[in-house]
Order: sequence, then structure tokens, then C-alpha cells
Amino acid sequence: MVNVPRFHRLSADWRRFYAENGYCILTGIWRAEECDALVARAHQLPKAQSGDFKPVLQPQEQAPEFLAAMRKPELTQVVESLVGGTASGLQIEFFFGHPGTTGFTPHQDNYFVQGGAGTFLSTWTALTDIASDMGALYVFPCSHRFDLLPVRETAISASPHQDPNAVARETVLPQSIAEPVALTMSKGETVILDGNLVHGSRDNKSDRFRHALLCTYIRKGEPFREGYSAKRSPIELHPPN
Repeated sequence: MVNVPRFHRLSADWRRFYAENGYCILTGIWRAEECDALVARAHQLPKAQSGDFKPVLQPQEQAPEFLAAMRKPELTQVVESLVGGTASGLQIEFFFGHPGTTGFTPHQDNYFVQGGAGTFLSTWTALTDIASDMGALYVFPCSHRFDLLPVRETAISASPHQDPNAVARETVLPQSIAEPVALTMSKGETVILDGNLVHGSRDNKSDRFRHALLCTYIRKGEPFREGYSAKRSPIELHPPN
């Protein structure tokens, strides 16, 4: 197993690793109690209360705690340093990762958003410790150097607690691409993903929930695709007091 380095958000080393690999794991953004509070709030949402643990798109429309999470200064400072200016939020998604949940097939987030090169990225935060059997993310290092790659339909069926779109199609990988690297993560660690980086997640084969929070961002004013399901629209990250 590859030993993936961790970087504190205030260090200078992570930027080089991100530029070379298309991803990096940062610490120093989230406290454990903040992660626990988001998990508790998610389990209070109507879907979870009804026993439906599919991912929740745009949960900030139901609970302001998720909007505050996207706007977290320690996170937005990292984002804006990478997109080269003021950013807008685009999408928030909460993942319950119910035991037995099917993982995501390999994909590029920018396939769905269609943002310009270097203007769009994703942040994925582990809200609990995530071992390899819990549906850990995997990434294809350096795959962000490709433009948007072709996709193909799959014959994979999603589990009851997964969005069918998670497995409906997959990126067609070039033969030259590097082997995937699994990202086991500790609670509060955030992986920054270039919009063109090919990544996915494993099935959760454990008996534990794999809670995670996805926030996507784009340089303010850049064009993007709204999306049929996500219904993305610019989210102000620096509202006036």
C-alpha cells in the first residue's frame, strides 16, 4: 500500500505535491467535534430519519450548518489559493456511506461541471476515520494532466443506499495512466481533488458508516454546467456581515 503523505494546510509543501499529483490530503482544517456535529445534523435530515441513507445533494437547503461548512475560512483559503482568485461554491453533498454501500466508479468531477482548466476543484472531508474496507476513496495520481476523458455506460447496479448515478457510467482510462492509490483517512482530514483527477471509491464492506462531506468550488464568474440533479448555482463564500 502506498504511504500517502499528509500536509498541514499552513505548510508550503502541499502545493507542489498537489500540482504534481492532482490531489493532496490536508490537516488543520477540521476539528473532531466539528465533524461529529455535521454527522449528527445529517442524521436529523428527513431522508435519514426515514431510513434512506442515499447521498444528500445540496443539504444546505435543509440545514444551514452545511453552508457554514462550505464557507469555513480554513477551507476557502486553500481553495482560493488554487483556483487563482475569489471562488464560488457550487455543490455540497453529504455521504452517509451506509454499511454495504456500493462505491463510485472512476470518474472526473469536471465531466459533470465542465469548468475551465484550473478553475474547478473538489474538497472531500472524512467525518470519521475511514479504513480501506469502509469505502475509501482511490485516486489515479497525475490523471489531472489529461483533458476530459471519454466515458462509457456500465452494467453495475447500485446498492439501496447509493445514488444510481454513482455507478451508471465510468471514465475510460488510458493505458498510460498510473495505478490507483487508496486513501485511508482520519477524521477531519480533507483531500483536495483537481477537477480533472480520475478518482472513485470502494464498496463499504464494513459494519460502520463512512461519513464524508463533498464541497465543490469554481473560480468566481467562470462558466459551468448546472446539472439535472445537482442544480448547481453560485454560492457566495464571503457574504457581507
